[in-house]
Amino acid sequence: MRKAGKVFLLALALLLVSLSVGGCMEPYTPSPDLVYIEIIRPTDVGNPHQAEVTVGGPASLVIDWGSVDQDGSILSADAGVREMILTKPDVLVSYSEVYDLGVLQPGEYTFEFYAEGEFMASTDFSVEE
Repeated sequence: MRKAGKVFLLALALLLVSLSVGGCMEPYTPSPDLVYIEIIRPTDVGNPHQAEVTVGGPASLVIDWGSVDQDGSILSADAGVREMILTKPDVLVSYSEVYDLGVLQPGEYTFEFYAEGEFMASTDFSVEE
């Protein structure tokens, strides 16, 4: 077997062992400066509004984006963010998710994004008739 193949198998074995003991991930809170929200308005009446959330962070993140909750005119999502502690790459990447906000009635709304229960960013938007 080639040296590169042996190194790959060793790295894979170490990853599998760490996964089996459950200690390879820890909670991670992104920097609010690296969280962006864009509201996507429907092109046709009766289609849902959407919120695209982009989070910047290390390439070792695993994100459970969760779902949207609504309390009156406030829509929010709370993502579970974990970082793989075996690999700490110096590379920053962007992760994105598009949330379906549903068909909204005319009015003023706020979309809030949380990570691990901590407020990250929000944006206000209007829905016209």
